[in-house]
Amino acid sequence: MAHSLLDLFWQRLFSPHNRPIAFSLMANGAENVIGIVVWPIFIFLLLNGNYLEVGAVSGFIIGGTVILQLLAGKYIDEIAKKSDVLKLGSVLYALGWIVKIFVLTAFHIFIAGLYHSLTKILTRTTFETMFYELAAD
Repeated sequence: MAHSLLDLFWQRLFSPHNRPIAFSLMANGAENVIGIVVWPIFIFLLLNGNYLEVGAVSGFIIGGTVILQLLAGKYIDEIAKKSDVLKLGSVLYALGWIVKIFVLTAFHIFIAGLYHSLTKILTRTTFETMFYELAAD
């Protein structure tokens, strides 16, 4: 019984109808691994292992992100055409990864991190809203 339920799950997950959603969630997970593992190591090496500087920059980025999340969340809720926000946010978010390649100082890390957080808010909030609406249907 369990084997047949598992087979049914995989068949539905990768059915032509659900395939784009499944692949987008897998790509999201792969990007999260890079953001959680590779980027912090890069920051640590760039700042020569200075824990105070790494912590201060990270703290400022988190503080700015919280403020931006509150502001952007209200704005996104008011928008009727969320797919346009998702497309624009995705392009800007991808550019954020390219910008992160060229950071050299703690200030660059702060600006790139804050920019990337804002664009991530635009994409993730919109994506999750659309995903939950799709799941409700």
